[in-house]
Amino acid sequence: MSKEVKILGHNKMREFEIYASFLALPHDERKEVFTFVTDTEFSKKYNVAQKTLSLWKKDDKLWEARNQYLKGFKKYTANVLRYLYAGMAEKKSASEAMAWFKLVEGYKEKDENRGRVNIPELQRLDDTIRKIIED
Repeated sequence: MSKEVKILGHNKMREFEIYASFLALPHDERKEVFTFVTDTEFSKKYNVAQKTLSLWKKDDKLWEARNQYLKGFKKYTANVLRYLYAGMAEKKSASEAMAWFKLVEGYKEKDENRGRVNIPELQRLDDTIRKIIED
């Protein structure tokens, strides 16, 4: 008996993996890699029903696969930080850095219900970013 992983809603494993990589990319990179950014466009290009995509989004295996792609991106964090930090001082904008940390590093901003993620480097970055913006 095969131990093939069953994917909720469909057995298009290739498309499932491609969709996980699609979800791991920010919109600008999706446009560059796939030439489109929406689920509707993905559905048409890969012949996967919208309902199937909705079912896949409810399947933990999709998010696990997406997170594996994101882990691969983490090796670029130091370079991205260096680039973003230089640009933040000039533009006084921290949105790019925060977007990176939220997407790749799993950073969550302060929230009344959750508190702060206890990562000292991110706390220092958060404080630095706030100072830059306030100046």
